[in-house]
Amino acid sequence: MDNITRARNTTLGAMIMTAFAIGSYVTIPVFILPLIMKLGVGVGEITLVFTFAGIGGLVTSFLLGTLVKKIPVKVLVVSAGILLAGFFVILGTATNIVLIYIGAIVFGYTTTVGGFGIAQTAITWWNAANIGKKLSLVSVGVGIAGMIFPIVVGILLNKMSFQVISIGVGVVSGSIMILCGLFLISDHPSKYDLTAVGAEEASAQQANQAGASTKKSLSVKQIISTQYFWFIIISLFIMTLASTGFTNNAPTFYTTIGISETMAATLAGITSGVAILFSLLFGIMVDKFGPVKSITIYGVLIAIVFVGATFLSGVVGGAIIAVLLGLKTMTGMIGSMTLPRLFGRKEAASVIGYSMVSQNIGAMFGAPFAGFLFDAFGNYNTFFLTAAAMVVVAVIFINLGSGKKAYEKVDQLAA
Repeated sequence: MDNITRARNTTLGAMIMTAFAIGSYVTIPVFILPLIMKLGVGVGEITLVFTFAGIGGLVTSFLLGTLVKKIPVKVLVVSAGILLAGFFVILGTATNIVLIYIGAIVFGYTTTVGGFGIAQTAITWWNAANIGKKLSLVSVGVGIAGMIFPIVVGILLNKMSFQVISIGVGVVSGSIMILCGLFLISDHPSKYDLTAVGAEEASAQQANQAGASTKKSLSVKQIISTQYFWFIIISLFIMTLASTGFTNNAPTFYTTIGISETMAATLAGITSGVAILFSLLFGIMVDKFGPVKSITIYGVLIAIVFVGATFLSGVVGGAIIAVLLGLKTMTGMIGSMTLPRLFGRKEAASVIGYSMVSQNIGAMFGAPFAGFLFDAFGNYNTFFLTAAAMVVVAVIFINLGSGKKAYEKVDQLAA
């Protein structure tokens, strides 16, 4: 196969693989009630599954660069599919919550290696030009899966046993991930004596977008020694903290502004649906205007919506917030859109892995951050105003870390 075919197949495989990996992840909340009834434990003990999965994902993200250097991507993806299926078998059959916790740590590995971590890395390897839209397709796939999976599983739980559904989710999702690894996703182009699609035109195109070079060959040590790397990493933490603070408290927030619980759940789903369109639009904007301008536009709009949320109420106000905060979907793409462009694609897996570490940490603290502010002030206004300020700071950091001056300094370091 030529590089165009491999690039197309890799992009398609990454999109499908991540959709099923994250799609299976978002079905776990649907299983909470059956697990409580089966194991005789409380909600808190069940939700610790997400904490252990987060730990597994955090460690895997940190080691992602090392993993892709020592193990073929195809092998990693196949292993993720097998282990994901194994986790859902444990989830459906285990009679001890500790076994599920152990499985959740492994599940964290699968959602990184079989999810955004490998997907964004592989797409970055194979596509040098117009990569924004291709990376956004992964988020589009995840958005679609995020809407469909919980609904389908919820319907099936009314017709079949929890054990059958849990095992079914694992077998179906794991099998599709394995097929993606075997037949669609390719390893680094150099393994096949090929180059990324559009490498030559990207050099000229990206030069107009702050002088990015596709031929930089910086080591990880050189990359993490620059202040620009840390500007981007810190901005990712801040953006994720603000974003997940809202996402994980959205249903509760909506009820505080006069919306019923049923409608609150609907509005939370609307945000996920609208995010699909905003993801694709963001990718197109990155290809046309560059990541810094695109992130700045989205970031400013998000900050405005956060401030506006303190004045809105009722179903109409909630709907406006739900739709416009679909913009925060760009948070998951910031690292892959900026770091490989700035430092080159040689260490794409490492820098994307580090960006995911930052996001995982932000995600771990986002919900309690908003929750404790609500407990302290009796409403979410303080959180929204704080989140708006944080997003503005994150945008400033992105401009410092990925602006024209940053490219010039990194080019000097590379030389």
